[in-house]
Amino acid sequence: MITIHEVNLTREILEEIRKMDLEFYRGIGPIDWYLDRYKPWHMALVAREEEKIIGYLAFLPIRKELYEAVVNGVLVDDLGISPDMFLKESPYYYAGSILIREEYRGRNLSRQLLDAYAERYPEKKTCLIAISGGGYRLARHYFTLVKETAGNIGIFVSHPDTHVSLTGTAP
Repeated sequence: MITIHEVNLTREILEEIRKMDLEFYRGIGPIDWYLDRYKPWHMALVAREEEKIIGYLAFLPIRKELYEAVVNGVLVDDLGISPDMFLKESPYYYAGSILIREEYRGRNLSRQLLDAYAERYPEKKTCLIAISGGGYRLARHYFTLVKETAGNIGIFVSHPDTHVSLTGTAP
């Protein structure tokens, strides 16, 4: 049975996330990069089958300056974000990554993770950078596209205070 849980980004969780990232992303750094960037008070939603993490959505409180840089398309590659841009608390959030293990794709797990996020954090001003076609298609059902950059990278946001918010209802 697959379940969704909210977890703190402890070293143990980050090591599991890094293993998944190595299967999908290029240029993944050592575990120290993750530990510098993510702190134990940061959260992620994980999809588990038994005890195995099979997917995750990392979301982080960020400085307003980072939010604005993402929304304005100034920042489209998040690997170089300085760890001091991530805070313990903020009304601004960055959905840093959503990833499902290859063998579990096609089961709507990404949507389940985003539904869970929408239910738990409807008031957060959230931004994300969609770098894949699948990520782009998924994001447009939950967020508002504010900018496309070269290479079809999409910048998406939710703005609870302007009535453009996470809906949690993807078709």
